[in-house]
Amino acid sequence: MTLAYVAIGASAGFLGGLLGVGGGVIVVPALIFIFETTGQFSSSDLSPNVLVLFATGTSMASIIFTTGSSAVAQMRRRNIDWSMVQIWMPMLMIGAFASSYIAKFMPIQLLKGFIGTFLIFVAFVLLLNKLPQSKRNRPSIVPTAMVASTGGLVSGLVGIGGGNVVVPSLLYFKTPVIRAAAVASTCGFGVAVSGAIGYFLNGSVIEHPWALGYIYLPALLPIAVANTICAPIGVHFAQRVPSDRLKKIFGGMMCVVSLFMFYSMISS
Repeated sequence: MTLAYVAIGASAGFLGGLLGVGGGVIVVPALIFIFETTGQFSSSDLSPNVLVLFATGTSMASIIFTTGSSAVAQMRRRNIDWSMVQIWMPMLMIGAFASSYIAKFMPIQLLKGFIGTFLIFVAFVLLLNKLPQSKRNRPSIVPTAMVASTGGLVSGLVGIGGGNVVVPSLLYFKTPVIRAAAVASTCGFGVAVSGAIGYFLNGSVIEHPWALGYIYLPALLPIAVANTICAPIGVHFAQRVPSDRLKKIFGGMMCVVSLFMFYSMISS
């Protein structure tokens, strides 16, 4: 199983660096598949949605390492607009923390359906290579807080760092691409930490070997290490390989993965 977790982390890191997508869109469906196949969390003492909670919680914890290194790199390049981070990060973190409390009471079918729907959205963006065009100036604090908290909630429910939500939102409000990516990387660290704490606290009543709340350590460590190592390799190749065709191939893969999630939802 360790080799399987290493493969998941390596794939998530490489493709994340290559295509600029969050590794969580790979880690969460892969962990759900492994947990269901192996019956890892199929005990009668556990509710059916626990395996999804372990997948998302473990993914959020692994993202701490990758977003942390990305944030440091962006700080060194001085790409971060700290005024935007101060507005976005607190509400993103609140939404991510709240997600674990909400997910705990969601039926497994609804959790899988939500993740599958989000994957369809990611696939749509990649296949059409569409990002929102800048249309308006930055909104006031209240609308920004609403967008950010919703983005954090979605990120926590599907186990991602928030880049797939934050970047399109910032681009819509006339933010340069480089600055939007830098803000998303920095905020992603806060989202991952807050979400991981939430899944840890909410799963504290779960007694399972090698688990911290809803964070499964035998999966976390190999995924985090492999992800951190392979992400720079993906970035290196991204500068030498045409990305449009790769994005369409990966978008097709995401369609297949989302279909798996919907099939798993129906069969749950």
